[in-house]
Amino acid sequence: MHTTCRTACGLTIFGALLSPLAASAQADRGSIKGVVHDQQNASIPNAQLTLQNESTGTQLHSVSLAGGDYSFSNLNPGVYTLTIEAQGFGKTVQQHLVVAVGSTTPLDLTLRTASVDQVITVSSADDSVDTQTSEIGTVITPREIQDLPVPMSNDMRNPLSFVTLTPGVAGSEPGPSPDYRLHISGSPSDSNEVYIDGVPIVNTNLQGDASLNHPPIDAISEFKIVNNNQSAQFGLASSAVSFAFKSGGNAYHGSAFEFLQNDKLDANDYVSNALG
Repeated sequence: MHTTCRTACGLTIFGALLSPLAASAQADRGSIKGVVHDQQNASIPNAQLTLQNESTGTQLHSVSLAGGDYSFSNLNPGVYTLTIEAQGFGKTVQQHLVVAVGSTTPLDLTLRTASVDQVITVSSADDSVDTQTSEIGTVITPREIQDLPVPMSNDMRNPLSFVTLTPGVAGSEPGPSPDYRLHISGSPSDSNEVYIDGVPIVNTNLQGDASLNHPPIDAISEFKIVNNNQSAQFGLASSAVSFAFKSGGNAYHGSAFEFLQNDKLDANDYVSNALG
């Protein structure tokens, strides 16, 4: 498999400083894997595949192997278009492929015999079970992060508050340090690890503690929680939460927000009232 980048890739100073760590951990990246075959389910080798990021226009190229296998790895989370061409078959275009953070998108491709000027376009892919990894977890999409409310904790909005909404996670109501009390798949608190763009948050006191050095929620694109059966890249943690920052695109976009905090419109809670 041969993959090349067709456009120049910019590096920020921050990314350059973290490049040794980011290169060894791919918790924030995704991949697409599958097999190219014909209508008789025979594998098609040497098919030319072009993967384009629909937001940035960046293209990657690959060639199917002798058994028809192909793969694109180390992908930024986002939406992609895959174009497949092979001698004797019509061009096939698969649009709007969603690559989630830390996940593998399985996609087997069926090419049909057709004239060279015929293009078959598929606008969406069927939902399928991830058969590429043993991990059990949940991906929280950008739309969910945008729409779901996040409680304030210690005058901050902690993105780990979203974790309490996923299956297999137990914890108290979000408070001053909600991440201290997360129990993922029955594991003890403070036994999970937190990654941001593939780099673990290092805290010598408590593993996975992101109460003080977490990024703002508005900078988060999506995240994945791995409850168990995680791969070796997550180390010895019993579970892992991997956040991915938002990335740029070819169209101008942004967001704005405002918080109103005062003592006139807020109701005190039961515990604070009891403590005077």
